[in-house]
Amino acid sequence: MLKKRGMEKVNVAIGTYTAIRFEAEDRRLDNCFYVSLLSEIQEDSRIEYLKIGDIVVKTTKEKDERGCVYFYYEDHFIGIQTLSEIVSDFFSVPIHRLFVSGARNINDPRRAIDWIMGRQETIAQCSVHWEETSDEDLTYFLDTSRITKKLSLFVKTSENFQYSFK
Repeated sequence: MLKKRGMEKVNVAIGTYTAIRFEAEDRRLDNCFYVSLLSEIQEDSRIEYLKIGDIVVKTTKEKDERGCVYFYYEDHFIGIQTLSEIVSDFFSVPIHRLFVSGARNINDPRRAIDWIMGRQETIAQCSVHWEETSDEDLTYFLDTSRITKKLSLFVKTSENFQYSFK
């Protein structure tokens, strides 16, 4: 059960798995929400419709063995964006950590950083794992992001890539 009191951090992952995890005061990771594509709904799953504000989402009533709840969208990026904003607004906390992986196409890697930087001034932590990226996309990411604590980059660049951290 999520409790409003004691909630400190919202962590968002977009990529190989698309999920929201909640971190409480005791640094324990709490329940999570997974966002999957509508096409990934299991035939034997019991789908329910959940209304959150003005939005209706498909979900499964049962939690998995880790206590995670699954939500289904046509576009997993739109799903994680929508749910993250609802959770962040409800708990009155900014998104603390963003993890972006290029393993699952999010159409444009800039989409995630544009969304998060458009939503809040800074983000404490960001991890980027791109199997393939252009020098232009990486430069755009580094120029656009405002990370206050920790940045982890796992990317392949061209031999000529250079960046000046000013």
